[in-house]
Amino acid sequence: MITLNISPEKHLTLTNHAKVYLGENKIGDINVVAPEKICGKSIRDLSLILYINTQDNCIKYPLDFGEFSYLKIPITTDITDTAGEKEMYIEISSDGEVLGKTNTVDLKVHPVLSLNKQVKPRSELENEIKELMDIISQNKDDFDSIKDAIEDKFIEIPEDTPTSEYSKLIEKINSDADLRKVIEKYDFDTLHIPEGTTRVGDYAFYKSTFSYVYIPDSVTNIYGTQAFGQSKLKSIDIPNNVKRIDGNSIFAYCQELVSVTIPDSVTFIQSGLCGYCKNLKTVVLPGNCDMGGGNFTQCPKLEFVTLGKDFNTSSMDLSSSTLYSEETIVSWLEALKDRTRMQVFTFTIGSENLAKLTDEQKAIATNKNWNLA
Repeated sequence: MITLNISPEKHLTLTNHAKVYLGENKIGDINVVAPEKICGKSIRDLSLILYINTQDNCIKYPLDFGEFSYLKIPITTDITDTAGEKEMYIEISSDGEVLGKTNTVDLKVHPVLSLNKQVKPRSELENEIKELMDIISQNKDDFDSIKDAIEDKFIEIPEDTPTSEYSKLIEKINSDADLRKVIEKYDFDTLHIPEGTTRVGDYAFYKSTFSYVYIPDSVTNIYGTQAFGQSKLKSIDIPNNVKRIDGNSIFAYCQELVSVTIPDSVTFIQSGLCGYCKNLKTVVLPGNCDMGGGNFTQCPKLEFVTLGKDFNTSSMDLSSSTLYSEETIVSWLEALKDRTRMQVFTFTIGSENLAKLTDEQKAIATNKNWNLA
């Protein structure tokens, strides 16, 4: 782009100097900027003609400023037909009388288009753009399919994840042995409860054959009686958004259940939580949670139980198993809430488990106003 400025004294100056390149069709612009008055006369009362002297002829461009003092003249191949320097000036007239002309500047023309690419017809460019948009759309569909496939394997994809990072997520699927085991079973015994579900109701998965059930964060209450009762469930993690487990015996008689994790967000657990789960081995329970009775009745293989800090329930009975280590039992006593000057609660662990403790260890509970049974 080249800009010509005309001074009030008819002088013409070249600014924003740029090279002009040969090519097809329009390849640039000459901007002409004039003052409101030249030699005391309004530019609208004057006749101005831009002259460009090429090798073979002189090209004239009448300048009609109208209401404006700025014009844009396209540089086309009739100007750049040959390389070299072209003389350029503006003649100024009034009522047919030539008042004079501006000084002359050079227009430098070079024989190669700046990007060395031929200018294509508009229709051809539009077709190429359409093809490009179709390719982009197809790629987007492909990436959406890849995203769905990754999320189906329980790998979370944050919203701002660029598609260039998808390969790392795919590698995670291939490298995580435990996850592969889940994926291998996906079509047969895994259920992903849809996002948006808020409650799990009565007998929702009663006697189901699913080994793994994934509960979304949208669920806040599991209120159903035997919601998972007598199912093939093997393990379950309750999400952090769940506040209450109002259902009776929700995991009762799950003979293949091995592990249950309940987060600190849960403040109430109804009775019979895992009663008669003969293979239950690992349990994680929240701290300050009101719990009903019979939650671990007839769970003879229970061995690893973790109680949250300030555990505080009046009906805890873990006496159905004798597999707990001394260290595990002491960790329970240390987790108990200090109930000094409050009502005495009873913590039942059974005579065989009590026998594993010293009097000093038992005192950890009694000093907090708990009764051990």
